[in-house]
Amino acid sequence: MSGILSRFLSRLSHGEADRQFIDEMRSVLADGELTDEEREFMAHRHAELGAGDAWNDVKGDLYLAAVRGALKGGRLAPAAEAELDEIRAYLQVGGDDLRRGDELLSAARAERAEAMKAADAQRRWDAYLDALRRADVPPVACPAVVMPRGERAVLVAPMTAMEYKAVGRQYRGGGSGVSIRVTKGMSLRVGGGSGVSAPIMDMVPVSEGHLVVTTQRFVFNGDLKSWADPLSKVIGFQGFRDGVQYSINGREKPRILRFSPGTRPDEVFAAIEGVMNRMLSQS
Repeated sequence: MSGILSRFLSRLSHGEADRQFIDEMRSVLADGELTDEEREFMAHRHAELGAGDAWNDVKGDLYLAAVRGALKGGRLAPAAEAELDEIRAYLQVGGDDLRRGDELLSAARAERAEAMKAADAQRRWDAYLDALRRADVPPVACPAVVMPRGERAVLVAPMTAMEYKAVGRQYRGGGSGVSIRVTKGMSLRVGGGSGVSAPIMDMVPVSEGHLVVTTQRFVFNGDLKSWADPLSKVIGFQGFRDGVQYSINGREKPRILRFSPGTRPDEVFAAIEGVMNRMLSQS
């Protein structure tokens, strides 16, 4: 009887040692890294605790914990891949034990690739905008606009020409007056007035087309209206969330252009800034 109890207590003690060793392994791997010092520590603790091989039964969980630890801030750093290779070899994990961790790792790799692609596209876009601000971009093809020698287009953007126009009329100041009875069957209305007719003004589209920003002019090439304004005559410019407005010396009303779908405001602003600065530096 004492032999059975002794074996039972031994298994119980061994199981507790395994549980403690597994917890310590999970804690060590939780950051997704495994140093030489940590390897030595785990070997020492395994012997010190008298733990068995029960950790082999949870290798998949330990590897998954390491992968999650490598995804710091939700991102997988390139250096973390090498660390996970070391952990995979240390745990001797394979087959189904790899599945959950590798699925998470594959998703993180795809996310990292997309983030790198987006970052590269943003860098190229920023470099393009910087070049536009210097008017230092290759000429843009614009066969619809005739350009003299030495002039080149730096941007062609779809835009809509807008103007303030009367869209209706309203009457103000009128009144019906007062009706006064002067005799049976007869009344006299006094104090009435017809009022004043005033137009209702609103900004309306007048032409669909493209703004062509060149090194010498702002050209609007539209279906109903077109114009070309030399940069030397531009005396004021304003950029808005939905369009641009600029004033021309000798013209009473400003030019108003609204962005069309697909137009990128930062591109338009950069191009205008670039050609205006270039014109001023040459004057």
